Amino acid sequence: MKKDAVAVIGAGAAGLMAAIMAARAAPQVHVVAFDGAARLGAKILIAGGGRCNVTHHVVSERDFHGSTPAAIRRVLRTFDVAATRAFFEAEGVALTQEPTGKLFPVSNRARDVLDALLRAAARAGVELRFPSRVTGIREDGDQGFVVDRTESAMDAAAGHPCQRFGAVILASRSAGVGADWIARTPAS
Repeated sequence: MKKDAVAVIGAGAAGLMAAIMAARAAPQVHVVAFDGAARLGAKILIAGGGRCNVTHHVVSERDFHGSTPAAIRRVLRTFDVAATRAFFEAEGVALTQEPTGKLFPVSNRARDVLDALLRAAARAGVELRFPSRVTGIREDGDQGFVVDRTESAMDAAAGHPCQRFGAVILASRSAGVGADWIARTPAS
């Protein structure tokens, strides 16, 4: 795969949403989400005491760290709280607001949130590869990026120990490889 493919590193809540949105925005592009976990969604399932607080009724740039306030405002304008509610309601997960402002599924089941994300990813054509731990990301000249991984049984069966991608989305704080790669990549 080359420029017609996008790799998403990390298939937790942020990675699944990034993969879904990328696949919906460009259905002709092959989107592959990699995760090192044997089972997807472990953090989703324990969030909010097993109920998964999906978001808060008010979200601003002050609630985030790691980027500029202007960049965060731009993201929040693109996919705000109303869009989050609409996304989950379209996937069959109604949300309710608690007195604290947190939004939870009406069912109070984190499993419903995870299942909705996995269904949306499948419908969007996202390929999920797990457990498949990314060990490196490197530029491949004008061919895009090479994503190196430990080979899982799924990778071995498919014959994909490494792949080339036109774009890479980093959505994992635990993998470490993303931060290392960003530190080595010159700013453009």
